[in-house]
Amino acid sequence: MSSAAGAPLHIAAVVLHGGDFTALSQALAAQTRPPDSIIELSAAGYRGPEDLSRSLRSGLLTDHRAAQQTRTTGGAGAAATSLWRTLERQLGQGFAPNYQWLWILPADALPEPEALQRLEDRLFTVKDESTHDQIGIIGAKQVHAEAPHRLVNVGLHSVRSAEILTGTEPWELDQGQYDGEDEVPAVSAHGMLVRARLFGDLGGFDPTLTGDYAAAQFCARAQEAAAGVVVEPSAHIRRTQPERRDLVHRLGGALWLPPQQRKSQIRTRLGAAGVLALPLLWVGQWFTALLRVIALFVCKAPDAALSQLAASTSALLNIRALAHLRRFSRTGRRVAAARAEGPDEAKRRVARGRQRHREGRLSAASLRAQRRRDVTAETVSSPNHRLTAGPEVEDRGVGEPGSGDGEFDQIPARRSEDRLGLFLVLTVLTGISLVGYRELLTAPALGGGAALPVSGSLAEVWHQITSFLVPDSLGERAAADPFALVLLVLSVLSLGHASAVLVWITILAVPLSALTAWWAAGLFSARTFHRIIAALIWGLLPALHTSAGQGRIGAVIAHILLPILVLAAVRAVQARRRAEPAAAHRRVTSLRLAAGWETAAAAALLLAVIAAAAPVLLVPAVITCLVVPLVTGRSGRVLWLVPIPAVAIFVPMLISAWDRGANLVAVLLSEPGLALDAAEAGAPAPVWQQLLGFSRSFDAAAGLPGASFADSAAWLPAVFDESFWSLRLALLIGGPLLLIALIALFAAGRRATVLTCGIIALGTLGYSSLVTKLSASHAAGELVAADPSVLVSVLTLCLIAAALRALEAAPHSGSASHSASGLGSLFVPVASTLLIVAIFVSGVFWAAPRMLAASGISDRTVTAVNTEPVLIAPGSVRSLPATAADQGGGPAATRTLMLASGPDGVTAQVVSGDGHTLDKARTASAAADLPLWASDPAGPLGTSQPAAQELSASSLRLAELIAALVSPGSQHVTSLMQELGIGHVLVTEGSGLAAVTDTAGGLVSVGETSRGALWRAEPVAEELPGGPGVSGTATAWARIVDDQGEMIALLPSSENQVHTDLSTITGPEGEPLTVDPERQYYLEIASERAQGWHAQLNGDPLRTVTAASLDVEPEAVPWMRQYHLPAEALTQDRAELVLGHRSDFQYPVLLVIAGLLVLFALIAVPLPRSWRILEVRP
Repeated sequence: MSSAAGAPLHIAAVVLHGGDFTALSQALAAQTRPPDSIIELSAAGYRGPEDLSRSLRSGLLTDHRAAQQTRTTGGAGAAATSLWRTLERQLGQGFAPNYQWLWILPADALPEPEALQRLEDRLFTVKDESTHDQIGIIGAKQVHAEAPHRLVNVGLHSVRSAEILTGTEPWELDQGQYDGEDEVPAVSAHGMLVRARLFGDLGGFDPTLTGDYAAAQFCARAQEAAAGVVVEPSAHIRRTQPERRDLVHRLGGALWLPPQQRKSQIRTRLGAAGVLALPLLWVGQWFTALLRVIALFVCKAPDAALSQLAASTSALLNIRALAHLRRFSRTGRRVAAARAEGPDEAKRRVARGRQRHREGRLSAASLRAQRRRDVTAETVSSPNHRLTAGPEVEDRGVGEPGSGDGEFDQIPARRSEDRLGLFLVLTVLTGISLVGYRELLTAPALGGGAALPVSGSLAEVWHQITSFLVPDSLGERAAADPFALVLLVLSVLSLGHASAVLVWITILAVPLSALTAWWAAGLFSARTFHRIIAALIWGLLPALHTSAGQGRIGAVIAHILLPILVLAAVRAVQARRRAEPAAAHRRVTSLRLAAGWETAAAAALLLAVIAAAAPVLLVPAVITCLVVPLVTGRSGRVLWLVPIPAVAIFVPMLISAWDRGANLVAVLLSEPGLALDAAEAGAPAPVWQQLLGFSRSFDAAAGLPGASFADSAAWLPAVFDESFWSLRLALLIGGPLLLIALIALFAAGRRATVLTCGIIALGTLGYSSLVTKLSASHAAGELVAADPSVLVSVLTLCLIAAALRALEAAPHSGSASHSASGLGSLFVPVASTLLIVAIFVSGVFWAAPRMLAASGISDRTVTAVNTEPVLIAPGSVRSLPATAADQGGGPAATRTLMLASGPDGVTAQVVSGDGHTLDKARTASAAADLPLWASDPAGPLGTSQPAAQELSASSLRLAELIAALVSPGSQHVTSLMQELGIGHVLVTEGSGLAAVTDTAGGLVSVGETSRGALWRAEPVAEELPGGPGVSGTATAWARIVDDQGEMIALLPSSENQVHTDLSTITGPEGEPLTVDPERQYYLEIASERAQGWHAQLNGDPLRTVTAASLDVEPEAVPWMRQYHLPAEALTQDRAELVLGHRSDFQYPVLLVIAGLLVLFALIAVPLPRSWRILEVRP
């Protein structure tokens, strides 16, 4: 091609490298049309073709400070660096001549011998006369250096989000399908042939972008300068280091891009935005980044999520780079416009170029089609190929992931007889359970034993979880128990009927346990018969029946979920073990980490639920998850994720216990519900009885209780009342499983699973023997040791797994090894027969008393050998009489004092709202005075006597009230009840105590209720003014008092919060409140002066009452929380009063825990195969 004056075409090859360009030199030497000159630019900081720029950010500048000092200003105000001047000098006549062209060759671009010849030919080939003279950039087809028949790109395409696409599939086979391409939106910088004048005017590439993004942005600016962009497919450039395309997803770059490309995409998007839209777009990019992180966690790529977040944050916070990008583009546009015929023409040319650029973007339909092509390309591995079978595991069949042909990882398809057997078992167990618990079928809540209801309002359950106050106290601080989170989930799922859900969990505990055991048994044996045996043993375990009969709902939930936890944990390890360890796969960190994450996250959430229901399992579970990976190697490290949610949900409670100086061991050994003493629930079983499946101790020398009942409840013949029948039956129920498991431990051929189960079982036995000697709570004036029911469940699960492995591994009749192992072939039928007998006996002794028409719940014992009766019974959501509950849950928010007499004297509890509920439990407060040991230990490690603690001021006042109530004729009851915010007194046990309480002054008898004898506080002579809804009561939780301590008004409150308008306070006849402006008034609440309380009046904080504010000694300050209240506030037309409690660390801690749980939930969500991140395999 010639210039207008007929000058010959001059092509200068611009070689860019960081020190080594041997291969590129050889490729240049082989060109059939050699370049007219070669310009070599190199520096140690070279990054890519984006460094060919007149910007000071270029990596080809060796000394940026010197370049800054020597920078000169060229035409139209464009500054030129030393690098740019060097390039211009080596061009001879500079950038100006129209015949001067640049062939840009980075070190990783190896042109084919005919590449430059083909590019030059395209320059002289007229395909469109209207646009041929505008051609300013010619690109080449990009192919992989190690596979020249595989495409990198044939031109570049952009979308509205500024993502740059190649338009080809990853490693697509070059079959000439793109040889018809000509005019394209952009081309790669590698092998780009560009007019020198255009390149000089625009200042080269922008170094704040990378690779193809810098090239695409340069092409967009060239179109604004009226330059055309074409590609010559016959010119091939072999790329040794092309842009990364390791992963693909159906959402493409909207979900994941390599970090440097993500930065470039965001900068390009913001750089092209208008000035007015830029702030909104910048904020929108933050929301997009957050959504991207969530989506990547759902896609099981947590490391990719973090890398995308880091890249987005870096791009959005690097304001200097964004400003440089916009300034660099503006400068190039200004220089190019200077060559136009006039300002108007320059504006029109820029507008036309931008219009062409917008029209060149891929449409939404084309983008979707390109995404589909990417994920279905032949070089993209499907998810079921990512977990190809690796080395055989020692215990084959453990944790098979399931079918690989569907959208989800599924449980392996089972034969019809498998499902039929399970159906029959569940049908029988469900029928017996429904008949056995027929009294509970219509109960709204579970009562008796350790059972407690759940608050009937979802809002109240939420408040109890997020509040750091102890509801049933005088204002103590403590975080909620972890089990409250489980109750919140149940309340949400049941629309506020969590109590009914707990009832049905208790009723269906046996069939639900059988179902989960049948499911998990497939890990250890593929035989239908073995799985049915495991389901029946697990469902008929005596420890489960004891927990259900005594209302230990946490132990029941843990027993049901334990098999699923084992199933998920084992599958997570097996998924990691099967992950292909090829070098290319290890390079793709997201896919390497994704293997096993889904099931590990599910196991983590299950462990959190189980640990919340049975805190005694937290410590052994954490130890197991930490130790097992050390034995199993790399594949087991996924288990390190499992205990994270469980530990996280325990943090608030443990911090509260540590802050109060409570017994941390007791906190970790507690269980949801009321504590049961040994006289009511029995003593923990010794180790040998736990091995047989029993959690509460029984007399081995005694007969069976079913034969010793004196009334019609006896259902066994008298012969079973003879000595040692309890021992015989216990051995018959639990002995076969224990015997087979021990045989498996010493005789199984491949014993990895069996040895693991044996070690865990031994550790569980040792841990159980320890915790049954440690104090976990107190009841009826005595210390109560931890309940081992869940530990017995863990122990039995280990025995079941070992037994199933033994039955699976042993030679069967008709097998190939039958003739070689005569004794071995007898093991399976003998062991199976023993297990069937044990299941039959256990089932009969469980079902028979439940099927008797005359047998009620209270007529049965928890197991066939224990003498302790079943304690559960139909209950109600309210645990207080209706009168007291209405006042407690109403605007007055009064408390109820519950009294009971026992061998050690009178016990008292302050109860709020509707009474005791599971979500109100605060173990950190209950364990404040517990010692380490439940009984005198054999060693010097501790003592069973609690340390003497000084009573707080509120506790002293409560003690004074109790003393007044039990002192006949006491006259100080009224003032003390008003001060403490107590509206009712309930005596639950002790007729003598009730008689004494009835003589106390200041009480009005309500009468006998189903909960006990009830009294209410005697009304004052003149009813006090009150806020909306507060009437008919002598006190309230929040009130206004004067400087003499006299109540002048009662305020409405809810859930330890006050939000009312003081102008609405009226007297009994509706008259407004009158005050004396000469007196001092205070806002007072019946709670201790704990930190975190705050009060505001019309948005202004109220001053807290202190010794300094009253000018008195500290001992003279009341124990209640008080605030100075201006007298004029009580006469204003509007005085908005707000009071509440908030700990400094309350919401940060809760938000972190909530975020962590949501994170694990997102990872655990099953993902269809078509939505997973896929790996590109060259």
